[in-house]
Amino acid sequence: MSEPVRVQLSRSKGWRMPENTVKVDRSSGFGNPFPIINGTSTTMGKTSDVWQVGTWEGPAMWFRDTKPEAVELAVQAFRAWVMHPAQESLLNKAKTSLRGKNLACWCKEGEPCHADVLLELANA
Repeated sequence: MSEPVRVQLSRSKGWRMPENTVKVDRSSGFGNPFPIINGTSTTMGKTSDVWQVGTWEGPAMWFRDTKPEAVELAVQAFRAWVMHPAQESLLNKAKTSLRGKNLACWCKEGEPCHADVLLELANA
C-alpha cells in the first residue's frame, strides 16, 4: 500500500475525489479552526494590508505581514491545538478514522496545510 498523501480539493468540472481519500476541510470535523483573513492595519496614519489568524469564536489573535506567514502560523496553531489534552478525543478519532487514508483540503499543493499535520499524526 502506498503512503497516504494530501490531495487538493477542486470544483473543476469532472474532478472527483480519489479513492481512499477523506475530506478534512472545515465542512468536516477535522477542519482547521484558525481562519486566515486579509484585513488592513493603520499604524501612525499609514494603512497597510495585514493577514489575521484567529478563531471562528472571536477576534484575530495574531497578525502577519504576508499570507504565507499567516498560513504557516495557522498550521502551527492547529498542531498545538490538536495536540492539547482538551482535543484528545479528536486526535484519537483522527488516528482511527484517517490512518492509511489520503486527506483532501482546499490548500494549494506545496503550501503548509493542517492536513499535513493530520497525515503525520494519523499515520505515526
